[in-house]
Formats: sequence, structure tokens, C-alpha cells
Amino acid sequence: MAKSIINIIFFGLILPWLFIVIVAPYSAYLALSNLKEYLGPYAQIVSYIIALAIFAGFLLLWYKITIRYVQKMLAVYKEKEKKS
Repeated sequence: MAKSIINIIFFGLILPWLFIVIVAPYSAYLALSNLKEYLGPYAQIVSYIIALAIFAGFLLLWYKITIRYVQKMLAVYKEKEKKS
């Protein structure tokens, strides 16, 4: 039970918070700082697109992890139901 709660806290709270607060903005900052001299004013638009793409990738990853977790929990529930 404790492992299940830890998984829910990590995948439901900590992982999304890390991506929204740290990973997506930092990736946009890195893109902006590296592309500023090449693209000029368009570097900001490109950095927004890169941050959006990274965030969309995170959402897909989060969806896949959630689906796998729910399927695992349903399998455990079905096993317990068969035993009783």
C-alpha cells in the first residue's frame, strides 16, 4: 500500500511539477540563449515551440505511465477478486 501511495505522489505530483517548473522553462532558456545570435528576434518564437514540444512529449510520457500503472493496478485487483 505504501509503495502505491509513493508511486501516486511521485507520478501525480512531483514529476509533473518538475517538468512544468524546471524542465520546460530551462529548455526554452537554453534554446533562446543558443539560437539568439543565429535567428535574432525569431529565437524567442523557436524557444517557445521547443518548450511546447518538450511539454507535449512529457504529457505523452505521463499518459503512457498512467495507463500502464492503471492496468497494473486493475490486474492486481482482478487477481484479488479471483482469489476471494
